Amino acid sequence: MKETTNTRAIVLRRLKYRENDSRITVYSLEKGLMDLVVRGTTRPKSKLAGHIEPLSLVNVMIVPGRRIDYAGSVVTEKCFLGIKSDLEKIEIASQAVRIFNKLVKEGEADENLFFLLVDFLTVIDSGIVIDENLDLFKYVFIYKFLHNLGHGAEMEICVECKKKLKEERNIFDFTRGGMLCCHEKKGLNSLTVSPDCVKLLRLLRDNNFLYLAKIKANNTLGKETVNSIRLFYNYIVD
Repeated sequence: MKETTNTRAIVLRRLKYRENDSRITVYSLEKGLMDLVVRGTTRPKSKLAGHIEPLSLVNVMIVPGRRIDYAGSVVTEKCFLGIKSDLEKIEIASQAVRIFNKLVKEGEADENLFFLLVDFLTVIDSGIVIDENLDLFKYVFIYKFLHNLGHGAEMEICVECKKKLKEERNIFDFTRGGMLCCHEKKGLNSLTVSPDCVKLLRLLRDNNFLYLAKIKANNTLGKETVNSIRLFYNYIVD
């Protein structure tokens, strides 16, 4: 018989369930992606309703059920009020969470993924990312998330000739998962990128969100980097 357990979790989604209950999707530190039923949340005196909002870091008691597990108690650890009081930040964070929920596998816990999402939400919540960079920062999360899922791209050497990349425009080949200096090898799922874009992609991969929040990229480089990550992500998920 399964035992009741306690874990930290991030609430990804909340839906109405039956007459008085809710069904939440969480990513927990110990158990990974889970669906849980929370009873009585639509009743006026519910003590749990305020603790199961999406974009919340919570401590949850998981009670095993026959078909689906239940949340016996939920206590908010961090509500990310800085995000929830700003419509643009809500949209950026929600888009990141939807991508996270789409790609992680149910029941597979990953401590690195858990803290990647917590750290991303914490930095967005803090306000140190200026509004003009919020969309770029979302793609920073996507790029680091893909890397943690095992879709990291080779950014130091050419994936064709294995030589160190030169300071010139190279090819980001999505099929091969990295950079090509052999331009005649450019395929359909690839993109020409500048040396500065390659440098920035390396920087995004190797540094934490707090450090990256302070980086300033000009508008042209920012758009090029976003486009590179967006096309790479689309190739991975298609």
